[in-house]
Amino acid sequence: NLDFYYAFVQYLEKKGFALNTIGKHIKSLITILNKATEEGHNTYLMYKSREFKPVREETTAIYLNTTEIDALHSLDLTDNKDWEIARDIFLVGYYTGQRVSDYNGLKTNQILNFDGVDVIKIQQKKVTGTTVYIPIHNRVREIMKRGGDISDLVPEQVKFIIERDERLCH
Repeated sequence: NLDFYYAFVQYLEKKGFALNTIGKHIKSLITILNKATEEGHNTYLMYKSREFKPVREETTAIYLNTTEIDALHSLDLTDNKDWEIARDIFLVGYYTGQRVSDYNGLKTNQILNFDGVDVIKIQQKKVTGTTVYIPIHNRVREIMKRGGDISDLVPEQVKFIIERDERLCH
């Protein structure tokens, strides 16, 4: 009912979820309720009210242009290893178009050569599990070499930071 709807939205707000994330949860709930109704498990239809709807807000996509990416790449961060690592993680994501969870921990056997072009074979973890082949950009190759071992796409210290942060998040 609407009391549940407003309480649920308020609960998610207190948990710190963004409005569009709350809307996604409401949409999922409506999908479940529709299926339960179709199968005869639910006969209470208050969720079909106009007020019981996914909330959303317009967002502004902020991106960096090529000049800004070049400046970031050229920035000398050797005096601050954490910033250098963070920059490298960002750039690998930028040049591969993949999530950190997809390119973290790559092995040598995932670096292949097709018609003279080196590519990274990644099986994406989130959602579809799709296998993709991504040409290795020269700047990604530089980052690989800084890691000391071409068998890993990102330097070992990057993996340590990612693993540490993932443990803290769970």
